[in-house]
Amino acid sequence: REGDRGQSGPARQVSLVSSSFRLQGHDDTQRLDTLCPRRSYPLGGGMIASPGPGAGGEGVYPHSYERLGAQRGWHINAILYDP
Repeated sequence: REGDRGQSGPARQVSLVSSSFRLQGHDDTQRLDTLCPRRSYPLGGGMIASPGPGAGGEGVYPHSYERLGAQRGWHINAILYDP
């Protein structure tokens, strides 16, 4: 349809891209980036910490996150919180 040219359409050829990172040391922070393969765009992002938070609250937590439009990826600032 002529009126829809340049508009986004349904997601096609969706794939999962993941990266693994390791945080070490008391209150360590890192910017974690995962970029999309060529000619693809991010639909969303997230973080899974393994192991999960301990009984005292120590663990890896996301501090901030955002879609990287021009870089075609996703980043999360994570912190290893150790009270």
